[in-house]
Amino acid sequence: YDTGLVNIWNAENGSLVKTRNPPEGGGAVVVAFSPNGQGLLIGSPDGTLRIWDPLANRPSRRLPGHESPIVGVAWSSDGSRVASASVDNRVHVVDVESGEMLQELAQEEGIVDLSVSPDGRLLVTASSWRAPQVWRVEDGKLLETLGGGGGGIHAVSWSPGAGSIATGGDDATIRIYDAPDADQPPRSLEQRAIERVERCLTPEERSENGLPQENPDWCSLLAVD
Repeated sequence: YDTGLVNIWNAENGSLVKTRNPPEGGGAVVVAFSPNGQGLLIGSPDGTLRIWDPLANRPSRRLPGHESPIVGVAWSSDGSRVASASVDNRVHVVDVESGEMLQELAQEEGIVDLSVSPDGRLLVTASSWRAPQVWRVEDGKLLETLGGGGGGIHAVSWSPGAGSIATGGDDATIRIYDAPDADQPPRSLEQRAIERVERCLTPEERSENGLPQENPDWCSLLAVD
């Protein structure tokens, strides 16, 4: 972050391959290689978003960026879409081929990381102040807020099979969640937690999930003998 330079490392032996200064200024804060390894997505402190070939040092393509520093970038597994998050608490999803912005999502506060589902239909955001949230790209709707715990979340990642989401946070704990289906209706954190155990939550469970102590009346209908 201090220099804005990009270092390319050999993943097998840990040796430094190249150090590059991204073209067109702006530097680099966050980076992510494309699935085919030929393009590097660069998020800059001036809010610009670029795709660049650092090994061949080919000119970069500029994509719709932000007005504030970018804090997270990610690719869909097929390389057709990229997403970026900024300190302005907005997420942009962009079609790589056309450069068209497909969706802009707005979270209330503190986005620090994001990950795109393998099919590109969903993305999950991490926040310093709230539990991870899963969004549907097509219509920009918030589908689910995943369970909290342990303070802020600083890293999120979708599993290759799309069935799980991993998070890491202030309490040095990795948590694995079942990923929602892109076609499901939106669910609140409270609905998700109660439906998982099929009963009303105990005071301890509500506290762990960051929920008010009062259970909704409808949860008693889910109780099983």
